[in-house]
Amino acid sequence: MKKKLKTKEMPDNKNNMDDLDYLASLGFEQVPVSNDDLNELTKKVKSRTFSYNNSIYFGFISLIIGIFIGVSVFFMIDNTPVLYSSNFSNKILNDTLPVAKNIPEKVIVIDTVNVIKESFIKSKPEIDHVTDNNGNTYYSANDSVVMIPSKSIDASVILDKRMSESKIKYIINAPVVYIHDLKVTNYSLLYFKKNQYVKLPLKGALSVAYANKEDLAKNNRIRVKQGADYYLHEEFADALLSFKKSDYAQSIYALTVISSYNDNDINCNFYLGMSYYYKKNYTKANELLEKCIADQNNVFLQEAMFYNVVSLYENGQKEKAIEKFKVIVDEGEFYSEKAKTFLLK
Repeated sequence: MKKKLKTKEMPDNKNNMDDLDYLASLGFEQVPVSNDDLNELTKKVKSRTFSYNNSIYFGFISLIIGIFIGVSVFFMIDNTPVLYSSNFSNKILNDTLPVAKNIPEKVIVIDTVNVIKESFIKSKPEIDHVTDNNGNTYYSANDSVVMIPSKSIDASVILDKRMSESKIKYIINAPVVYIHDLKVTNYSLLYFKKNQYVKLPLKGALSVAYANKEDLAKNNRIRVKQGADYYLHEEFADALLSFKKSDYAQSIYALTVISSYNDNDINCNFYLGMSYYYKKNYTKANELLEKCIADQNNVFLQEAMFYNVVSLYENGQKEKAIEKFKVIVDEGEFYSEKAKTFLLK
């Protein structure tokens, strides 16, 4: 038989107890429960649930995260792209190459030239010379830097058809290089000595690009280093740059200083002549351009001939210039069309 729950009358004075508190206390009285029962219930709850505050849980999660990061870093490093290098072995290429032979090492002695002070060209170069009984002076060809080896050329050997003499004379007979896009001939022969730099022993170590130290400081805003070295090929390049920039007064000054080391420097003669031409000093231009025309080096021959005639024309010698323009037109070379414009005036 089911036990009948004893009823308990609700007291009149509730003493701060509501209906829910009353029912809870009534159920507790009807069901016999001890502290042991509560402890047992707590154990059963813990056995069915997992506590996130457990240290084992945090250790396990940390281990998983560490493994994941380690694997990620490994693959990132392993898959980093590597640029090709000739030091890496190439199996396909190596299989196609012939077997390398062991070649005994040989010692090759190379002649070297020491750059010493005595090798530099002095401000007043000394050239061996002799004087005959008539007072004529002959200079040694060995010390001349403008001697160009020449030999006769049989045009029939190198040409398939006959060519006029006027065209043969323009075949370039000397090496040519370009500095600042300007043509230069015999560069190493004129501006180096035995494949060495040529120092300019200028007083106060002032570059030929400047007339005085004040001019240098004004243009470059730098101090002049006492005892600085300037070299012939560097100053020549600076002079050409001044010419290209149409700074003809500066190029005249620089090229005049450079040409003092060699009176027959065809490069200096030509660009000096052209500088005077653009400065409208046609008399001086003619003098220098005629030196280029007479020089056995014909690199500047066409240019020198044309501007020499133009200088004559502009200097008032028009009849003489017209006759020379006709010769240039008849030859049919590069400046023939420009020469025609003067004939049509």
